Amino acid sequence: AVKLKLENGKEFRIEAPDNGPSAVYVKEKLLNNHIYPALYITHQDIQKGGALTFKMGDKPQKNILIEKNDLPYSLSNNRHDNE
Repeated sequence: AVKLKLENGKEFRIEAPDNGPSAVYVKEKLLNNHIYPALYITHQDIQKGGALTFKMGDKPQKNILIEKNDLPYSLSNNRHDNE
């Protein structure tokens, strides 16, 4: 796990407790114990403190549904895909 001690006094952790030689694929992401489908994390979310937890598995998730809102801002088109 990684612990970030923030200037605002809060702590933000990045965890992958099941990670290992046979569990290298991300099955699910949780931000403060809530499913986090986005493919990025915002500075604002980090500054709130808490934990980003990666649930790991031994097989890739091949049927993941990615919504436009889950994609990060794109400099190539200078907008969010959800605009």
